[in-house]
Amino acid sequence: MLFNAVKKKALRKAVEGTKLPSVPLEFNYQVKTIGILSEKKEQSTVESMINILVDRGFKREDILVLYYDGSNSKVKEEDAYVFKLRDFESSLKTSNESLKVFVEKPFDLLISFYKSDTIPLLWGTSQSKAKFKVGLASVTSFVNHFNIEMNGLDAELYVKLLFEYINIFKN
Repeated sequence: MLFNAVKKKALRKAVEGTKLPSVPLEFNYQVKTIGILSEKKEQSTVESMINILVDRGFKREDILVLYYDGSNSKVKEEDAYVFKLRDFESSLKTSNESLKVFVEKPFDLLISFYKSDTIPLLWGTSQSKAKFKVGLASVTSFVNHFNIEMNGLDAELYVKLLFEYINIFKN
């Protein structure tokens, strides 16, 4: 347990030391690829969000989800896009290939869909190479370019508000 505290402290330090790059000048808020970072316990809500995004014209294969599982249970083989605190070494290196792929992928949009300051999720957001990062206002704000004020995790309302704001940013 002490080792987990050391990992969390190191992750927090990395998050606080990360400078959020500005939105690239050539980015015109045309979203094709989407990354969603969330907690495993919110999987059904995220699936609803994916369905809403597909209904809006996005391709399912252009949406990649990575879940953080804070439980002590083992990750099953079919849970390829799940990471845990134990996937980090004290040096912050990770052996989790899904996590590496996710943070290195230059998504047009990263949706940080979690409602509390969970250190591994904040690390994933801060390390992501996404062009535009959006999260919830209840979470540490400096890891995202834009934060949406909401009570709870409502996929339909979130997507509606998100694209209203993106349309404003386009103009």
